[in-house]
Amino acid sequence: MSTIQPPRRVDTLREIRTWEVFPRLAFELPRLGVQPRGNGEPVMTVPGFRANDKSTAVIRRYLRYLGYTAKGWDLGTNRGNVEELLPQLINLVEAYAEETQAKIRLIGWSLGGY
Repeated sequence: MSTIQPPRRVDTLREIRTWEVFPRLAFELPRLGVQPRGNGEPVMTVPGFRANDKSTAVIRRYLRYLGYTAKGWDLGTNRGNVEELLPQLINLVEAYAEETQAKIRLIGWSLGGY
């Protein structure tokens, strides 16, 4: 496996701006209901740094509303140790792909999208 570099400090500091997302989301609400529909395609969400599957519950609910089969990563809290977590995540995605016999779409939030 190649060495995975941690995010730059400036990119990590941008996480402070998360609070800006919520007011902007209000303006996007009309568009959220008319997004492309899924047909049961599997999706796995990966939480951001120091977060767990509870933090992606809303987006998973939204994805299910759109017709996707969404699940969390089930690895507990994302502690940011990418070199340790990546092999575990790969194993989970491979198992989910085998279970569903489909390609898995990944949605990562913050460090979860690393």
